[in-house]
Amino acid sequence: MIYPREHRLEYLKSATGILDFSDMDILDWGGNHGNLIRDGLKCKSYTCADIDSHGIHLGKKDYPEHTWIHFNKFHPVYSNNTEDLDIDLPEDSYDLIFAYSVFTHDTLEEMISELAMLKQKLRMNGMLCASFIDPVTAKFFIYKRVNEYGEAIANNTFHELVDYQYYIDNLTVTQNYDRKQKCNHFLSVYNRGWLMQKLSE
Repeated sequence: MIYPREHRLEYLKSATGILDFSDMDILDWGGNHGNLIRDGLKCKSYTCADIDSHGIHLGKKDYPEHTWIHFNKFHPVYSNNTEDLDIDLPEDSYDLIFAYSVFTHDTLEEMISELAMLKQKLRMNGMLCASFIDPVTAKFFIYKRVNEYGEAIANNTFHELVDYQYYIDNLTVTQNYDRKQKCNHFLSVYNRGWLMQKLSE
């Protein structure tokens, strides 16, 4: 599924404090069909990895000079593959890994596993920049869902959230999602303080 994302490059600059990426080897984790490159990123080398084989195919077609990797794993929304396969990424190879709107659609367990794996791919003093959804930013997704899909999320769905919740289609659940279950929409929302503590562990 090819989809537009706005302000990714500006988000990356703001979140990292880096304005010039020209000397950096960058991995766009979940970069679809080359999101950062299409946004105008200039860097030393660019690698895009995504579970969407169609997006990877289009990225490779438009920008053959860059590296394109299909991450062949199951996802309840984006991929029907039933068996997760390892992804071939060299260790200690990237100065920056960017995961924009990726862990927002993964389970907590998947996110922790992928973060541990990605950490091994970073060089010494490398940086991983990722976006998450908390109850404040969830309000944007409530608005987005209504405008794009005509489906309303109750405004109080994530009110007083103490840890995390998954929003799956029209059902909100906590910590008990069967990740082999297909669905049309999957959203992870975290209490920011709880998530920071969890990641620090």
